[in-house]
Amino acid sequence: MKTLNLNPGTYSPRDPKSSDYYQIHLKREFNKFLSCGVLANGFARFHCGHCQKDKLIAYSCKGRAVCPSCTGRRMADSSKHLVENVIPDVPISHRYNIMILRLNCSYTFLSF
Repeated sequence: MKTLNLNPGTYSPRDPKSSDYYQIHLKREFNKFLSCGVLANGFARFHCGHCQKDKLIAYSCKGRAVCPSCTGRRMADSSKHLVENVIPDVPISHRYNIMILRLNCSYTFLSF
């Protein structure tokens, strides 16, 4: 009978150079990106009853790593959810913005 070692201290992260997981994941995401927005890979047809015209909208890849349009849409949806449902609606005069800079760039901004 095989027993599992459930000790939480035995975690070892994957090494990208010795693991095929990252290469397989990246290839899958890149292939999804190449098919994103291509009408030949599937689309939805919308019909306007007023002007009697059809509009074809290609399916997106819904990728998270490579596709800039799908990643941007995901970020916009997440921020919309945070603003509408998570962050309380209180009257404030400002919001905090955090800017992260490289160390050599931060010295330039500190000199002002």
